[in-house]
Amino acid sequence: MITNAVKNSQNTPLSAGGTDPESFDWQEVWYPVHYVEDLDKTKPTKFTLLERDIVIWWEEKNHQWRVFEDQCPHRLAPLSQGRINEAGC
Repeated sequence: MITNAVKNSQNTPLSAGGTDPESFDWQEVWYPVHYVEDLDKTKPTKFTLLERDIVIWWEEKNHQWRVFEDQCPHRLAPLSQGRINEAGC
């Protein structure tokens, strides 16, 4: 049993892997994806997790790492092949 369980808005503990304790949802769990020391803040990094391509990059404006699906929503091109501009995008 997890002692520090996440709770929903009704203050009821949620099971790991989704809201249904009888089934496990792989997409409702946190996964470590990369060592921060190995990431380059000047360029996007491609990573595959559970057969899905994601991209990791440093957002200078908020001083934090960002992770998205590795696909531009407009042109469907891989974001990992792009660059990070002065605004951190």
